[in-house]
Amino acid sequence: MNGLAIRDEEIRERVLTVHERFLGLLSALIEQGIQEGQFREIDPLAGAMLLKATMDGLVGQAAIGVPPDTDRLLTDGIRVVLAGLVRPEGAKT
Repeated sequence: MNGLAIRDEEIRERVLTVHERFLGLLSALIEQGIQEGQFREIDPLAGAMLLKATMDGLVGQAAIGVPPDTDRLLTDGIRVVLAGLVRPEGAKT
């Protein structure tokens, strides 16, 4: 569907509407997690955009026949999302 959106204005508008709605809902969930103390203080929309971009990338790979490496995604991939790439200051190198 997203490929068609490149060439068709009506489809592009519909895809954009779904995209924005999804980001709004995901942002609200992140904001709720922040308010409840489950998530650290971040920009909820930035977090939602990053997660959506990751999902879109996985869907795009699947569309061209690249299956997700679920073992890696569910271990180190999740660790990157939850803890980041940068070592805390003072950590061993």
